[in-house]
Amino acid sequence: MPQRGPVVINLPTGPNTEWFGPALTQIFQFSTQTHGNAVAVDLQEGSGSVTNYISATRLCRAGELLPDSTWDPLRALQPVDHDPATVQRLRKWIRDFRAETRLEDKDQFWREMRPFAADVFVSGRDLPNYLAQWMPGFFAERTEASLWLITVDDLLRSRMTFLRAQLALTLTPDVPLTPGQFNGFGLLAAHSLTRGGTDFSSAITLPLVMFAPGVIGLQLNWAPHTLVLLFGEAANLHLPDASTPSRALRPRAMTRPEGWFDSHYWDNLTPAEMEPLIPWWVDRLNVLYSHAADPTQFANAVGHHDVSAQAAWFLTMERMLVDTLLLASDPLAPDLVRAQLAFDILDKAEGLLDYTESGAGFKDLLRRSKTLPRLGQAWEQLPPSVPATVVQRLKRHGKAVFDDLYRDVRDHVTIPSRLTPRGIKIATTDPATLQAVSMDDYVGALLRETRNTAHGLKRILREDRTRFIVTSHTGDIPRQVTHLATLITLALVADAERLCAGEWW
Repeated sequence: MPQRGPVVINLPTGPNTEWFGPALTQIFQFSTQTHGNAVAVDLQEGSGSVTNYISATRLCRAGELLPDSTWDPLRALQPVDHDPATVQRLRKWIRDFRAETRLEDKDQFWREMRPFAADVFVSGRDLPNYLAQWMPGFFAERTEASLWLITVDDLLRSRMTFLRAQLALTLTPDVPLTPGQFNGFGLLAAHSLTRGGTDFSSAITLPLVMFAPGVIGLQLNWAPHTLVLLFGEAANLHLPDASTPSRALRPRAMTRPEGWFDSHYWDNLTPAEMEPLIPWWVDRLNVLYSHAADPTQFANAVGHHDVSAQAAWFLTMERMLVDTLLLASDPLAPDLVRAQLAFDILDKAEGLLDYTESGAGFKDLLRRSKTLPRLGQAWEQLPPSVPATVVQRLKRHGKAVFDDLYRDVRDHVTIPSRLTPRGIKIATTDPATLQAVSMDDYVGALLRETRNTAHGLKRILREDRTRFIVTSHTGDIPRQVTHLATLITLALVADAERLCAGEWW
């Protein structure tokens, strides 16, 4: 990432703020230079550095002996102490849930995983003993499985606290800091995947569902750290019984009877393909969060810290991950819900790519001639430790998504009489005067205006340009766009260095 040098921040004034100055060096580990009431701060490790805040270690795998020393890395850590009432409530839920589980349940595997994840969460310092008893039985049934430990350095959480503090003190300077009245710096934290940089367990999840509807593992929150249980094969996220009450009540708007899944993308995944994805993803997160936690990367024209820009980048990045996780982890959600999530991902990707014109990046990302080659370049950034077969899967999947997306738009979405050999005819100002448009230009424009219909059609059907695009199709949303949105998120993260530098395209 670029080395931009120190940025100037203003120290808070008033009662109960004397701690902030010393915290800059002692807690946040910045180097400082004081200039009156202002301080210039830089990372002690240097502006633009990528710090290994997050680490991945494989604890064990099926087929190995599990001596007591297997769990020593866990014993060396200090987990968060949970509220006793919360622990008691969860333990009761675990007992009740297991009592209701029957061997004949079609979702038996997932019914086993849910209380296991809850047990890990509440185990605290007893986790090594719990895993020593539980893992041998699981490994006996899943002979290719493995268990990983993901640790988070306290420095990352501290620097995210600095970001939250600067945002609150800048935008809500009236926040009470008096002991007994201070409730923490939680401004906009609910928008964050990591709750403002305090819990990174969900940030580990995306590689586990990147092959959706195949899922290769489960993240287990042991705050502030995380365990990842890789199944050794891809489980299916399709529900075992589709006749649920919610499906019977779903409206038919923008719902299609046929599905679209690229089974070749996730069929027959091997442990050799799955395991390297965990350290690779952790490496990518370190790039993203090194940028998000570095105030020197966000300065205005006169060198002052632009905390709003920093918070906006951080929250946009995390909300893109949130949307992608929701999309990938629920392949049987209603089509309209999945499509809206895909559109939200494209909007956030546009923001991270610094487009100044709203909609331009959205359409570019749906332009096959531009995005498909860029996806391929991103997959080439995967390290040699990730098998070439994973790169091949990603490249083949990207081509299949784009090919079938464009084919679906032609065969099932566009009004047939408007088709040309290479595109479609649409009007611009006069409904009777049609002009030929290439599929490369049309698909992005169509889906952008379809996205805008979420706000209603009152404006769209009264404006020439937009109404002529919208009224060139049936209103259906091709299902491939949801898979493309997931790939775009993965590609942005795969080449995180260029994303953070503003040079991804």
